[in-house]
Amino acid sequence: MAKTRIVIVGAGIVGVCTAYYITEHSKYDPEKYEVILLEAVRPASAASGKAGGLLSKSAFPHQIVPLSFDLHTKLAEQYNGAEAWGFRYLSVVSIAGSNANSPDPTNKPDIPKDLDWIYREKMSVCETLGGPQTYAQVQPYLFVHFLLRKVLERGAKLITGKVEQVNGQDNVATAVSYRPEGSSKSDPLVRLDADKIVICNGPWASRLVPDMPLLALKAHSITLKPTRKVSAFAMFTDFRISRSQYVSPEIYARKDEIFVAGEGGLEELPETANLVVPTPDQCEQLFEHAAQISEEIRGGKIQRKQACFLPVVDSSSCTGPFIGNTDVENLVLAVGHSCWGINNAPGTGYLVAELLLDGQVTSAKLKGLMPKDYFSAKSTLS
Repeated sequence: MAKTRIVIVGAGIVGVCTAYYITEHSKYDPEKYEVILLEAVRPASAASGKAGGLLSKSAFPHQIVPLSFDLHTKLAEQYNGAEAWGFRYLSVVSIAGSNANSPDPTNKPDIPKDLDWIYREKMSVCETLGGPQTYAQVQPYLFVHFLLRKVLERGAKLITGKVEQVNGQDNVATAVSYRPEGSSKSDPLVRLDADKIVICNGPWASRLVPDMPLLALKAHSITLKPTRKVSAFAMFTDFRISRSQYVSPEIYARKDEIFVAGEGGLEELPETANLVVPTPDQCEQLFEHAAQISEEIRGGKIQRKQACFLPVVDSSSCTGPFIGNTDVENLVLAVGHSCWGINNAPGTGYLVAELLLDGQVTSAKLKGLMPKDYFSAKSTLS
C-alpha cells in the first residue's frame, strides 16, 4: 500500500510545527504517511530565526491564540523549554519618556521595582500591560530546531530546495517542482509528487499563490549583550529624543541578551531568505534609540544585526493568517501570520494536522481565516 505523502513547503516555525503535530497525531503512522519538509535555504533562516519571540494571550487572531499559547506552555513543560529554547514568563510594560525636557518632579509613573534597568528619571508614563499569566517568550531559532529534531526522529524528511511550482490539473494539486540546493537556473526542476501540499513559506508564499493578498514587510532588529543580567521584561516604548523626533523601539529582555526591534517598511522581497540583508544604519539607529532608555543597553555590545520579512495579509476584511483549504483540492495554506508567527505557530500546526489527518478542524473555529473565502488559488497550478 502506497504511503500518503504530505509535502510541507517551508521549514520555518509554522512548517516545522505543522510537521510536528502531524507526527504527534494519534492517526500518524510512519508506515502509512510520508512527511517531507521542503526548505529553500535552511530551517528558521527567515523571520522564524530572527523574531523577538514574544508570546501573548492578547495577540490576534482570537480564533487560534488561546490554543497556541496553551500549546507553547505544554511544549515547554514536556521538554523543559526553559533550558532547551529559553522559554520563560515575563511582564510587559508600555513606557513613554523624553530626553528633550527636564523631568517633572511631580510626575512619578508607577514603574515596577524590578524594572531596574531603565532611566527611571526620564520616564513620564509606565503602564503594565500584563504579567506571567498572559505573557511569555521563546528564543525562536532554538525552538524551531528543537522541534525539527523531534520531527526527523519520527521519520519525517527534510529536503533543501526552492519550490518554484505547484503542479496539477483539473483543479487538483498533485506535485511540487523544486530547484535542489546547488543547482543552477538552467538545470531542470525536480518534481515531487504529493497527496497533500501545505504552503508555509511566509512572504514567499505569494510567489506560489499569486492571487493571495500578501505583503512582505521588512523589519530590522539587533541582539546585544547588556552590561549585566536584567530582569524579565518586554517594553513597548514611545520616547522623545529631540524636540521634533520620537522613536519607538521594542525591547525584550531574554535570558542572556536583549532583543531590540524597530518599525517595518515595505521593500522588494528577495528570491530567498539568505539574500535578505540588514541596512547597517538602521541597526545602528536601533542601538542608539534603545540606549536612550537604558544604561545597561548603552554600555552593552551588539551581537547580531539582522533583518527579515514578515508576511502580512493585505485585506480589509481579514487580519490573517490564512489557514485551511483553498479552492484547489489537496492544497492547504498556513501563511500571513505577520508579527505573531512565533506566537501562533503551534496552534496553526495543530489545526492543519487535524485538517489533514481527521478531515476537519475541531480544536478551534477557523471562520474568518479560511483562504477560499477571500481569494482563488486556481492560478497557482502549473
